[in-house]
Order: sequence, then structure tokens, then C-alpha cells
Amino acid sequence: MRTISGEVTAITSDVTGLVAAIRARAAQVGGTIAREDVSGDAQHRQATTVLRLPPAATSPFIDWLGGHAAIEASHVEDNDVTRQFFDRDVAIRNLEVTLERLRDLARQPDGKLSDVLEIEHEMTRVRGELERLRGAQRLLADQVARATLTISITMSPDEHPQPALKFMIVPHATRLHLVDAGGRAADRTGGGVTLMFSRAGSFDFEVLAPRGGDPRSYLYTFATGLYSDFLGGGRRRYMNPYVGVRLGGAKMNGLGAFAYGADVGVELVRTRMFMVDVSARAVGLWYNRDSPPNNDVLLEGTLGVGIPF
Repeated sequence: MRTISGEVTAITSDVTGLVAAIRARAAQVGGTIAREDVSGDAQHRQATTVLRLPPAATSPFIDWLGGHAAIEASHVEDNDVTRQFFDRDVAIRNLEVTLERLRDLARQPDGKLSDVLEIEHEMTRVRGELERLRGAQRLLADQVARATLTISITMSPDEHPQPALKFMIVPHATRLHLVDAGGRAADRTGGGVTLMFSRAGSFDFEVLAPRGGDPRSYLYTFATGLYSDFLGGGRRRYMNPYVGVRLGGAKMNGLGAFAYGADVGVELVRTRMFMVDVSARAVGLWYNRDSPPNNDVLLEGTLGVGIPF
């Protein structure tokens, strides 16, 4: 006669799903669930399941579990309890014989009261010991008939939900060309920053350094971009092309203006933690004034590096 017990620690990305699969598999092999505990939130789920299985199904069950989760640790004990079961069975039979003899003594009509009381006390002790041994024997017989397997399940650390990306900060350098400059400086350099709230919406703020007699200038626009499904839909790690439009305002050479334009760009590298972007922009400026310049057209090139926030 043998008893089998085991402990297994499993790691999975879907704790609740694995618990359900274990429950179904145990029923298929003729086992039962002795205890099942699931706790934690969606990011830190954990569970403990205690199974009672046919002894021959224990090792195959662990092998099955290894195909559905990563086994971090496994320990199985196989104990021979034949001698223990036999010795206890002998002790039970001896106590049963002793109890029957005590009953015979208690039935004698000529017994003294003190002797009867002492016999009753001894019978109570023997009954208690007999019930204890019978209970232990039933438990041992159950352990022989069904193995006990305890499975501890934890969530895989690399499957925890990633931090939410609120926006991406994209500092960038810019080079701007004024198409019809007249007496103004045609080429300007500067820098700016883009707050990319999503892949479809962003805000740009740019500062152009003064040049010659032209003062520092500013551009601030909202933009939206579209990615072609035929070219990866913006999901590729490298070379994601896009087109977009933008609206906003500007202060060019001291004159306030309404700004509007279009973009063509490529995300050279795009990961969750890093982005390199180049773009070409055509931006129109409308000054809403009678004297020239009434409007301008700017051609702009940018190079930016994105950082998540």
C-alpha cells in the first residue's frame, strides 16, 4: 500500500483560465477539487488548487500541466504505508477484543460498584482510543485510494499589463524655408517639441531663432496623422510612413498669423519606449492684414526623437 502526494508551482499569463482548465482536466481523469482559492487583481492574480486524483493519474497530470503553464517547481512523494496500515489494523482488532471483554465484566451481576465504575472508566478510554485509530485508518485508506496534488499558480511577471502611455514627448530640430521671402531671411533654423497624445493627434510648438533683422518667430499647431494599411498601418518597428494635416497659429517676424498645412513623414524607428521621426511640412500663413505680406508659404523639415511619458 502506497500514498502519493505532490506540490507543483506553475506560472502562467492567464491564472483564471488555467484554474478552469485544471478543474476540467481533473474531472476527466476521475479526480475532484478538494480546495480552490483565487485572489488578487487583474495585474497580480494568484491561485491555489488542491486536487484528489487516482494515484496512477498524478504524474500524467503534472505532465499535462507542463504543457499549459511553465512549471517553476515540482515535488512528488511516494510512501510505502503497508506496515503502518497493518500495525494499526492489528491494534484496532486488539482494542475491539479488549472492549468486548470489558463489556462481559460489566455484565456480571455480582460485581462491586467500585469495580463496575473502574470498568466503565476503562471502557470509555478504550472506546476513545478505538475511534481515534479507526479515524486514522480511514484517513490512511483514503490517502492510499486517492493522491493529493497541490498546485500553486502565479502570474507571469512579463505578462503584467504595461504602464499606460499618456503621451509621447518628441523634441525635434527644424529647418524652415520661406518661399517668397522678399527682404526677409529665407532660411531659418530652430527647435521645438511635439506632445503626441495618440498616433492620430499631437500638438507642436516650435521656436525659430532670429536671423539678421528678423526677430524670433513661433509656430504652434495641432496635427493629425494617418497611416496606410497597405504600408503596415503604423504597426511596424521600422519605416512607418504617414501623412497628416495641421491647424494652428504663428507669430512670424512679429506678425500674428493663422497657420494651416500638410505633412509627409516617416517614423524611422518606432517602439514602445523610443521613436525617431523625420517629416516634411508645407505650412501656409494668413496674416489678415491689408499691407503685404498678407500670406506666406513655409517649407519645413524636422528630425525628432520621441520619449514616452
